[in-house]
Amino acid sequence: MMAGAATRQEARFVLEPLAYTVEAEALARWVREAAPGSELRYAWGQVEPRTAAAWAMVQELTAAGLVTPLQRRADGQREWIIRKRAPVAVRVAAGRPDPAAAMLAHLTDCASRGLPCPTNAALAVALNLRDGDAARYLIRRLIVEGAIRVRHIGPRAPRLVTIVASGKCTAEARA
Repeated sequence: MMAGAATRQEARFVLEPLAYTVEAEALARWVREAAPGSELRYAWGQVEPRTAAAWAMVQELTAAGLVTPLQRRADGQREWIIRKRAPVAVRVAAGRPDPAAAMLAHLTDCASRGLPCPTNAALAVALNLRDGDAARYLIRRLIVEGAIRVRHIGPRAPRLVTIVASGKCTAEARA
């Protein structure tokens, strides 16, 4: 070693996260329990926390029409907020007051009988709903509530729906 050589020192510092989010479980609980019009700050920071579970959940909730996303600036940072929307009004058959329960019963029947999952249009007709969009809304609502899991196989193939309570699944399309 040479005399007078500078010694190397390492700088140590801590980087704070660029964004924070609520836990996904807390977000799911809020969606179940909050009244329409209620707001929740689910993320805050300098950048969008796109890899967070709560961020992905909000994207699904927005697509399902359950929440409206909002964004604000406060104290030099961004805040991401959701506002719970009122349920979409749907027409249902007499004797079936809860459209989501009717949808779950129909999908359970299909799974029990080994049938493929009907299209949104066919579900709307079977359950006397306004249209296929109302059926899609109910499917997404059941997913968010944890009553069903859905796996998409590909275009032109029916989705596979698993009823969480029983573990039964709708069949793949028959050739």
